[in-house]
Amino acid sequence: MTTTYYVYNIVPIGLIFLLIYIFIDLFMDYFRKEKKSNLKRFILYCFIFYLISLIQINLGGITLPQQNSNDINSQFIASNEWYGIYEGLFSKISIGSNSLGIIYNLLIFIPFGIFLSVLIGIGNLKKQIFIVILSCIGIGFLHLLLEWFGLVLKTTNGMDVLYMAFNIIGGVLGIFIVKLVFETLKSKYFFNKSKLDF
Repeated sequence: MTTTYYVYNIVPIGLIFLLIYIFIDLFMDYFRKEKKSNLKRFILYCFIFYLISLIQINLGGITLPQQNSNDINSQFIASNEWYGIYEGLFSKISIGSNSLGIIYNLLIFIPFGIFLSVLIGIGNLKKQIFIVILSCIGIGFLHLLLEWFGLVLKTTNGMDVLYMAFNIIGGVLGIFIVKLVFETLKSKYFFNKSKLDF
C-alpha cells in the first residue's frame, strides 16, 4: 500500500496565533495599571516566533493524513511555499550526517538561552538552566509522542539522546554568552547589574 502524505508547516499557523496574541496584549494595556516595557515586549514576541520556528525545525512539520505504519512506500509532499528553509534545516538536523546534526542541534538552541536570559534576568542562572533542560526534554517528548501517533516524520535513531544533550549545551551556552556580555558591560561602563535587566 502506498499513501501520499502532506507535510504542513506550523510556522504560518503559529504566526497567526502570535499576531492575535500581540493584538490582545496591546489591547490589554488599556486596562493594566502597570505598562509593560516596549523593549521587553518586543523581545518576548521575537522569542515566541523563535519557539514556533524551533518546534517546526525539530518536528519537520505535521503530516496529514495520519501515517500508517503498514505503508511500504510513503510519499511526502510539502503543502506550502513557507516550507523551504525549515525543510533544509530539518533534514540537516534529523536526517543528515551525525556530525552535522550535532552542530545544528547545538547552534539552534543558543538563541533559546539568549532569549531566556534577557527575559528572566541574568541573576537567575539555576532557574534558566533548569528551564533549558526541561524545555529540551519537553520538545524531545513531544516529538516522540507525535511520531508515535503518526503525525510527524519518523526520524527516531540512536543519536536522539546525544542530540538532546547538545540542545541543552546550546541553550546553556546562550545563557553564558549573555552573562559574559553583561558582565563585560558592567565592568567596562560601571553599570549596576539591575540596570542591565529590562
